[in-house]
Amino acid sequence: MNTRHARHGLVWPVILIGAGVVLLLNNLGVLPWGIWQTLLGLWPVLLIAAGLDLLLGRHSAWGGLLAALLVLAVLAGAVWAGLTRAEPATAFRTETISQALDGAKSAEVVVDFGVGSLVIGALPEATGNLVEGALALAPGETVTPTFRRSGDTARYELKGRGAWRGPFSQPGAVWPADKVWNLALSRDVPLRLNVHPGVGRSVLDLSGLTVTELTVDGNVGQVNLTLPRWGRSQITLDGGVGELVIGVPEGTAARIQVDEGLGGVVTEGRFSSTGRTYTTATYASAVERVEVRVKGGIGRLTLREGGIE
Repeated sequence: MNTRHARHGLVWPVILIGAGVVLLLNNLGVLPWGIWQTLLGLWPVLLIAAGLDLLLGRHSAWGGLLAALLVLAVLAGAVWAGLTRAEPATAFRTETISQALDGAKSAEVVVDFGVGSLVIGALPEATGNLVEGALALAPGETVTPTFRRSGDTARYELKGRGAWRGPFSQPGAVWPADKVWNLALSRDVPLRLNVHPGVGRSVLDLSGLTVTELTVDGNVGQVNLTLPRWGRSQITLDGGVGELVIGVPEGTAARIQVDEGLGGVVTEGRFSSTGRTYTTATYASAVERVEVRVKGGIGRLTLREGGIE
């Protein structure tokens, strides 16, 4: 009896290894985070390679090698472009936003970002506003804020459009590091936050805010998250590709549950661990707690006691 064994494909291992190399070069500062915009824009080629792997690679070593070489060519081309293309100066325009609480006692805030750097923190003092900010917008990019209040609860949405460009866009399409959205939120009311960071670097400092719920999803790049200092919070970090750093301010009781993903967990400070669940020393006896769930994703997770500098 002849038994034929299907070969294991090479495409997905090559994609994972290549993504890991790109992330390493991002973290070392060799490649800009904007390279992910180029890679994601080439996803049809990766789908073709995956299809060739399924069609030919499982039965022929040469077919699997051909598909893997196609993936390597795409990755090498993107890296070469990131290393050699001079980033031209882009003329950004700055748009300021301000939204009053309008009598609301709590609020839901949705931020749908595109590419660049997103910074969210607390207003320095009570101003009567729910949000204030300064937004750098690329040519052709627009932003649409919407606000409505129902009873004592307000809902504010901020969505950027037109920042995403394909890999073969005209010069200037790749986002530079100085394209920043700076947002400051009210520290006077409980907040529910829903953040879609997009591609780039996000700094979310919740230490001065009362956040009952936070959802972050869809990021490609780096996310630095500082947890709230007080209250009871439910935080979900869903998927993503890149580096995630969670800072736990001194005295904050927190439990971080990490679902299976591709990447390691690094702890800096005194965290107790059971499997892939990490807790601070004060968690068991605390009334006010922060519950964090990290769902899947590709990249490194760092848990840092004392917050993020």
